[in-house]
Amino acid sequence: MSRLCLFGTLLLTGTALAADGSVGTQHRLSVLIVDGMNNHDWPRATKILTAVLADSGLFTVNVSTSPPKNAPKKAWNAWRRNVPTKMQVSARRDLAGYYAHCTAIDDMVGNLLKTLEATGMEPDTIVVSTSDHGDMLGSHNQYKKQRPYEESIRVPLLIRYPAVLGKNGRKLEARINTEDLMPTLLGLCGVKIPESVEGLDFSAHIRGGECPGDGAVVITCPQPFGQFLRRNGGREYRGIRTARYTYVRDLNGPWLLFDNEQDPHQMRNLCNQPVYAELQTRLDSQLRKKLKEHGDEFLPGPVYLERWGYKVDADGTVPYRN
Repeated sequence: MSRLCLFGTLLLTGTALAADGSVGTQHRLSVLIVDGMNNHDWPRATKILTAVLADSGLFTVNVSTSPPKNAPKKAWNAWRRNVPTKMQVSARRDLAGYYAHCTAIDDMVGNLLKTLEATGMEPDTIVVSTSDHGDMLGSHNQYKKQRPYEESIRVPLLIRYPAVLGKNGRKLEARINTEDLMPTLLGLCGVKIPESVEGLDFSAHIRGGECPGDGAVVITCPQPFGQFLRRNGGREYRGIRTARYTYVRDLNGPWLLFDNEQDPHQMRNLCNQPVYAELQTRLDSQLRKKLKEHGDEFLPGPVYLERWGYKVDADGTVPYRN
């Protein structure tokens, strides 16, 4: 029997594991969403975990932590060369706040892990920590999400499952995308994956088997909104991230091409340079193939807004209230 305990901002919402191992919504499934910005909510998570022990069924605990919005100088010098000089004071301050928040979350997650151990649920509980996006934090003179740069698209994915994976940590080089999380976790739980589910199941690879797919993942922005306004350079795009390269197209054609091994801070755009024409053609063909497989027509954002019935404001954002 496997259990899921999920930490992050985008985690299998609407997906339930029934007591018989099928996908569904049964009373034995306990779902908890905790706002990590409110410290009083974290103890609620430990209480839920303790209560679930008496039920002995499958459960999902979703601890939804608000992402840190706001480094040590040594870390800054090592990783932040793409922050313009004029922004370094404010960006360094914001990054320090970001890391402080990460430390606070780490402490709270530690309390939950202690609860799992104390209740005897630790071995067969799958604990996942991830996020739906990163933050530019001043890199390339930009903040927030939606951009196709490393700071925005790369997120952590930590999976802990002592009964199956042991307790000795290891690192995989696989590129796992958002749509791969659901089938991968179902695979780890031994639950049949519905045929309608998109994404790849990496559970066998996590256990030591072959890596599925071709090693490249698609990155997309169907409709820029909110923090990526068109008047500030926001745009629709599609791209791929391979083991080495990032390649991105917007509606006007090829836009970005980075060699992430030789240029980890993505300071040199190789797009449309004759010496890299063969590489660009190969990556473009790979991207087009993936878009075709996904049924992605890569149309202007407003087409999708009209097709799916979204109502947006002047900035292209769906209005909402906190």
